[in-house]
Parts: sequence; C-alpha cells; structure tokens
Amino acid sequence: MKELILKNHKKLITSGLFLLFLIAGLYYMQDGYFDTISAKTNAFYFCCAVAAVPGVYLLFTYIHENGLRGFLRFPKAAYIVSLFALSYLLSSLGDAHALDGSVGWNVGAYSYLLGLMLFFIFLIGDTDEKVLIVMLAAATIPFYLVAALQGAGWDVFNLHKELVSDERYDYISTAGNITVYSGVASLFIPVICAALDHSEDFRWQKPVKLLFMADIVLGGTSICLVGSDSAYIGIFGALAVLYIVECKKKTPLWKLARIAALLSFSFCIAEILQAFNPKTAFPVRKYFSYYVFKFHLAFILFPVLLTFTLVLYKWAKKSAFPWIPISLMIVAAVTLTEILSPKGRHFGSGRGEIWPFAVRTFRNAGTRQKLQGVGADCFGYLTGAYINDLPSTDKWFKIANGAFDGVKMQKNILTVGGREVVNCHNEFLQHLLCGGIITAGFWSLSVISVIFSGLRRKHISPFLFGSIGWLIQSMLNNPHNLLLSFAFIFAALTVKDQ
Repeated sequence: MKELILKNHKKLITSGLFLLFLIAGLYYMQDGYFDTISAKTNAFYFCCAVAAVPGVYLLFTYIHENGLRGFLRFPKAAYIVSLFALSYLLSSLGDAHALDGSVGWNVGAYSYLLGLMLFFIFLIGDTDEKVLIVMLAAATIPFYLVAALQGAGWDVFNLHKELVSDERYDYISTAGNITVYSGVASLFIPVICAALDHSEDFRWQKPVKLLFMADIVLGGTSICLVGSDSAYIGIFGALAVLYIVECKKKTPLWKLARIAALLSFSFCIAEILQAFNPKTAFPVRKYFSYYVFKFHLAFILFPVLLTFTLVLYKWAKKSAFPWIPISLMIVAAVTLTEILSPKGRHFGSGRGEIWPFAVRTFRNAGTRQKLQGVGADCFGYLTGAYINDLPSTDKWFKIANGAFDGVKMQKNILTVGGREVVNCHNEFLQHLLCGGIITAGFWSLSVISVIFSGLRRKHISPFLFGSIGWLIQSMLNNPHNLLLSFAFIFAALTVKDQ
C-alpha cells in the first residue's frame, strides 16, 4: 500500500487539489447570497494557498527529472497563457484596486497570477483524467439539484428568503449570481457529455455511466428551470463541436443520440416541474426557456439533434471538416437568437447598453490607454462608479463631457436596471478596456492556442469541450474567481499529454 501511494503520490496531489477547488469553490458560502463574490474569492485564495506548497514540490521534482530544458518542451499554449497573465500584472502595477480587483468582482491581477500557478501545477503534475471527471460529476450533482429545486419553486435551504423580490431570481444554488451558475454549467456539463461517449474506458462502467447520465439530466433540468440563457449557448455550442469531433472519429451514432435523448429528457422534466408548481416556480423570463415551455420544444429537441448528427455523419465522410453543416448551424443559431431576443438596447439584461458604451469608451481613449487599459477588473472606473478612485490624474475621459450621448447616466454613473455597472458582461471587451490591446490580444491567442492544441491531440481530452463551453459563455459574462480557477485548470488538462 505504501509503495502504491509513493508511486502515485503526484496523482494524489493533483486529484486532491482538484477536489478541494470543486468543493470549496462550488459550495462555500459566508452569509447566503449577500456576499457571494467575497465568499468565492476567499475560497479561491484559500485553495490557492493550499495548492502553493505541493506546487513548489511538483516544480522542483519536475526540474530534478527533466532539468531546466524541460521548460522548453512545454506546449506553445503554456507560453502564451503565461504572457496573458503577466501582461495583466504589468497593466495593473501601481493601482491596489487593479491588483486585487476590488473595483469589480475581485478578479484582479493577483487572480490571474494564481490562475497561472494552477495551470502549471496541473500541466507538470501527474493527473488521472478519469478520476478527475468522476470527481467532477459526483461533486456537481448536489449543485445542480439545489438549482433545479429552486427553479421548480422549492427553496430547500431558504437561501432566497432574505432577498428582495426584484433580486430573488438572479441568484441560484450555491453559486450566487446566475451568470456564475451559467459559467459553471457551461464549463462542466460538456465535459461529462464527452466522457459519457467513452464511459466504457472507465473502471466500474455501469455505476460511472449512471453517474454521468444523472449529472447531465440534472444539469439540463436546472438550466431550463432557472432560465440561464448564456448556459444554453455555452453548452450547446460546446456540444456542437463535440458532435463534429465524434462524427469525424466515427463514434457510433447511438452514443451521440444518447446525449440528445438525455438533454431532451431533462427539458421534459423541467417542463413538468414548471407546470406542477407554477405559483412558486421561477417566473419564466421571455428568453429561451420561455419558448421551450411555450412551444414544448423539449419534445422535439431529440429529433432535431438526431437530424443534425446524421447530417454531420454524412459530411464527415466527404470532407476534412464539415463546414457546410457548421455554417448552416451558425446561421440558424444567429437567426433564432435574433427572432427570440427582445429588441432594443435592453436585450441581454442590459448588455445592449453596456457593450456599445464599452466600444465607444475604447474608441475615445488615448493611445496609451488603448495599449495598457485601466487595470484588471477596473471597468467601474470607466462607468463612473469608481471614477474618483483612479490612481492617476490623467483620467481616460470626463464622463460629463457628452461623449456618451444615448447611454443612460445617473449622476454621471452608468446604470442598468437601477444598478451601477462595474463589469462589461463580455470577457473580451473587459480585457480590452482593463488590460488594453496587449492583454486582450494575449487572451485571444491563449484561448485559440489551447483549443487548437487540444483538437490536434491524438487523445482529445473531454476537458477541451469544457474550455469551449467556458469560452462561448465568456462572450456574455464576467470574469469570476470560481470560473477563472477551472478555466486555467481545464486549459492545462486540455493541452497536456496524458
């Protein structure tokens, strides 16, 4: 037993750290929903502090085994990810708010440096991919279950009890803000879907298969009941790539049909629960879930996905890459989104106001500001919420100078729905304004290099599809320490040799 532990101690280290981040990140709360950002940040910092000690050990072990030349054998993505994190540090020096992210959601330069540490821990450490995936599925089932029950009208832990009615449905499960929940679902559900296709490779095949299926059903039911639009987009976007990859590999059709059937079944459960308890269930906002329930789309989802799979199968035999069905899928998705989305500047919970504001702000910035930004997670400087906290007298602009006509400002502060805006609700725009062109460029190169590196591998890791889901939803959401930690970990697991 001792010899076995010594032999696999590196895998035990990475598995233990992965489980720690799962449990602490997903479930730690301090005062219900009133300080979830602070709670998740504290959990993130605590887990990183714990990870630092074994991280140093893994680093010295790696140098001992591979020498300094071992660093030259890292995948190219590792260097680009490093440049992204370091560029944020350089753009944030001299501003305490930018270093700790206290102007926004506490995702400052320190968070990106800690994320980089996690990336290298899981890159150089031995990992057992199958063990990590089983941990992921087991840890998220209660997380999805609480969300599904809340969405169906049963607030099992009375987490919504103290919230005002306007905010009651913006917080879900133990994640806090619904956008964070969307990010978690977009990260995790595609991984389990990809793993289910190859569940025969796992030990204890039947229990593992049942675990994966339960996780997918609960996750699908929860996103439908809570009306999480960015989760729809992130999950189904990642699954589209998964279907393409599996069709190219000639994966049996029934395996892909199984995923479609499980998701369809989960939407059916959601519709039944919504109808069963309509008085206390989450009100269905007029977005995707609204149309799922109104037109009973759950019952036609399976044949639609099956048809899409058959088309991919046909094209996979004829071409190196099925561009035509992918293009048609993109056109259909854009068209559907345009039809279903509310018109005007208020679409996407205010994103129709925030994004044009962000673009105009960047356009009106000086050369230096365009290059280096205002510091990590400091978008609140630009919206006026924290304009007086800018460390430099050389401000980007004066909010009252009329440069932003058409944007609703209250007392020179950008507000949406009566709330002060401190995030861009789009990670690329957030990085562009906070880190400048250099940081946004490295971020873009990082995600592209990670995804393409993962696709080129002989063994395509299921974590790749979690990275894709995270990337898609990030175009609609904000950086968050819970999401950041797993984005870096998944990136490392995607590009490393297993």
